[in-house]
Amino acid sequence: IPGVLVEEQYANGEDWYDNYVVYPFGYGLSYTSFDWTAGDLYYYTSAGAKTTVSGAIDSSLFASEEGKPAAIETLYLDVTVENTGSMAGKDVVQVYVTPPYDEASGLERPHVILAGFTKTAEIKPGASQTVTVEFNVQDFAAFDTEDVLETGHKGYKLQQGSYEVKA
Repeated sequence: IPGVLVEEQYANGEDWYDNYVVYPFGYGLSYTSFDWTAGDLYYYTSAGAKTTVSGAIDSSLFASEEGKPAAIETLYLDVTVENTGSMAGKDVVQVYVTPPYDEASGLERPHVILAGFTKTAEIKPGASQTVTVEFNVQDFAAFDTEDVLETGHKGYKLQQGSYEVKA
């Protein structure tokens, strides 16, 4: 009937959600598609030399004493974004870190931490752009309130171990 609002009945909230929510949170809307290729993870030395991170790295480079900066504070990850669709578009590159977890210590850690992100310029179909995401290593330090890592002080600590970096 024109001009008359008819309410539809649903058995539960899931039925309503399935019927009305077209793009749920985090779905992301784009009229094109992208492929990412992660490049090198690297840092710059105090002399300005670009050093690629591969395999084990000396953890003392990232350690700092109270009131003093670490020798290496920032890491960089290059990611090449290729537009594989048929429309021009922009993309957001997100880099995540999975820190080590020492079950014996009981120091609580999130499984995945958003390290950094950046947005591309508009990329035409078939074209690509390489972006650099930079992030501060000490952002992954855990706050150790009980000195469970037995370092002699309570506060932020960057655990030794393997950190997985993902784009």
